[in-house]
Amino acid sequence: MVNHEWNLVAVSYYRSMLFPLSLLLLACSPGQEPVVTEANPAPVVESATETAAQSATQVDPDSGLIMGDNWQLVKGHCSACHSAQLVTQNRGNRQAWLEIIRWMQETQGLWQFDEQTEAAILDYLARNYAPAAGGRRAPLNPALLPLNPYSTES
Repeated sequence: MVNHEWNLVAVSYYRSMLFPLSLLLLACSPGQEPVVTEANPAPVVESATETAAQSATQVDPDSGLIMGDNWQLVKGHCSACHSAQLVTQNRGNRQAWLEIIRWMQETQGLWQFDEQTEAAILDYLARNYAPAAGGRRAPLNPALLPLNPYSTES
């Protein structure tokens, strides 16, 4: 199988599995530059899980990204290598997003950004995909969990 065919298969697999961004396994080809284009305005999308402020936010129907300042830049750079769902399903502050970008640059072949581009991407991510208050449920009581077949405790 040719390398680009493998990437298409891998993208489909990881999209369906919705792996967290920190587990990205797809590598971009060094020197590959994304194409950033203008998109038509998207309809308003509302969800029961969104806050009142987010319910009126426009979302790009192709990528699912919130259509805020610099969203096309994020769509072009991020979805050149992986699904935009890996962005939309994650949350982080500016430092967390920077660490994810550095990890992708060091291990996944993501190209280096100039300072202005990196700042615009980080501003967008930190503003639109910041940590949500109460985003996770409380841990389950261990007594309610099934036995761990891999436990080393007797």
